[in-house]
Amino acid sequence: LKQNNQKAINQSIKQLFESDLFSEVKIYPENDQIIIEVKENPIINEIEFRGNKKIDDEALQAEIRLKKRSIYTKAKLQADIKRINDIYIKSGRFLTKIEPKIVKKDQNRVDLIFDVTEGKKATISDISFIGNKVFADVTLSDEITTKKTEWYKFFSSSDSYDSDRIEFDKEKLRRFYNARGYADFAVLSAISQIAPAKDKFFINFLLEEGIKYHFGEINIINKVRKFDETLLHNAIRTKKDKLYNGDLLDETVDKMVKIMSEKGYAFAHIEPILKRDKDKQIIDVDYVIEETPRIYINQIHIKGNTRTMDEVLRRELRVVEGDAYNITKINRSKQRIQNLGFFEKVEFNTKRIDSTNLVDLEIEVKEKKTGELNFGIGYSTVDKATGNIGLKENNLFGTGQELGLNVQKSKVRSSNEINYTKPYFMGREIAVGIDLFQYQLDKRNTLVYDQESSGGTLRGDYSIIEHLGHQLRYSLKDENISNVETVASQSIQNLAGQYINSSLGHSLLYDERDNKIDP
Repeated sequence: LKQNNQKAINQSIKQLFESDLFSEVKIYPENDQIIIEVKENPIINEIEFRGNKKIDDEALQAEIRLKKRSIYTKAKLQADIKRINDIYIKSGRFLTKIEPKIVKKDQNRVDLIFDVTEGKKATISDISFIGNKVFADVTLSDEITTKKTEWYKFFSSSDSYDSDRIEFDKEKLRRFYNARGYADFAVLSAISQIAPAKDKFFINFLLEEGIKYHFGEINIINKVRKFDETLLHNAIRTKKDKLYNGDLLDETVDKMVKIMSEKGYAFAHIEPILKRDKDKQIIDVDYVIEETPRIYINQIHIKGNTRTMDEVLRRELRVVEGDAYNITKINRSKQRIQNLGFFEKVEFNTKRIDSTNLVDLEIEVKEKKTGELNFGIGYSTVDKATGNIGLKENNLFGTGQELGLNVQKSKVRSSNEINYTKPYFMGREIAVGIDLFQYQLDKRNTLVYDQESSGGTLRGDYSIIEHLGHQLRYSLKDENISNVETVASQSIQNLAGQYINSSLGHSLLYDERDNKIDP
């Protein structure tokens, strides 16, 4: 840097300011040297929100750029104030005020406090539709999510102004008309006018309905070599001479894409081309299938399972590396992992590898606690005081095995149970389990004998087909009835003694729920 180069000095000052590290920068020549004087911006120690009742701290914190231990600048502060204000405006509170306070600390640190005065929410005073001749205002009002403020709507949020909701309602109106034959329908504008007091809005939708159409000729134009388009005929929901319905177009495309995905065309592109004849009021539809290669799975990556072993997830998959991409099998794989109950979030993503016909399948999970503890106390006139405690781990050491223990005790009754299940026994899709129990009952005022039972059940579960399961079980129980009172009936006295009970059973279960925990 030369002393006489003022342009370089100005550029250096600009770059130092742009670094956001300094609040003051001075560069000047002195003798044969260039002196640079700076004042560092402070570091944020804490960020606090005060006065915000309608929007919580977490939502506001996620929106602002300034964070704890980040560098404070006035420009970032002003930008964050605008962001917070925008959040409140979006929620319909146009009179909200945000006042920042800076509390200086030692070691060039500051606490940042946002004092929020939340304004009253601006509600919807009136909603009107202009240009609608076929459907009445009340019908269209029922279709949109934005609602007019009424005195009896105490807990509704749909009567507050939200610009995103207005845009969503424009799409709702379009789909409503399209499903009833009006393919040319358009919302020309949605004008929102706020009252001078900024406490209420007037919403006006300007509509152009157009004419009603019916379906004409329906064709499939296949540009994919070696793919038999006749496989898609049963997926067509749009029929000739039927009333035009945009929803049926979407359903048809979805079904076609699913069928092609099952055949390995993971990124099939199907576009319905509409040919309008306004004179005849019909629409011909060409479903154009663009050229797409068969897609294969290259690698399967699993992340987020810090405790659960990879094997526990992989054995639930219905696809492996090298398989053709099949959306049905992938969706089923996601269902099976969710049904384990070990994860609160399961996401499947595909990543195309450059311009090849390969994709990587990325599975991201978020684990949740899988242990259970329950205990209880009670009282009855028969058993007197009763207590029980139970422990269960559904994912023992991250292996997917289950282990449970339950103990119950009262003055006249006691029971102990241990349950263990090992899925994929010896690497096969068979879940083997054992249940052991011990039960004791002493005679009391209504029971004229003592009873002791102990034993266990050995069980095995396996799948016959994808959604049909079969369980085989064998039970063995040792039962002893003793100390029978003389006043007991003859039939009860005849039961006295020790018995071995051996039984064999089975059950079938057909289950097509998408999610066993939250279907």
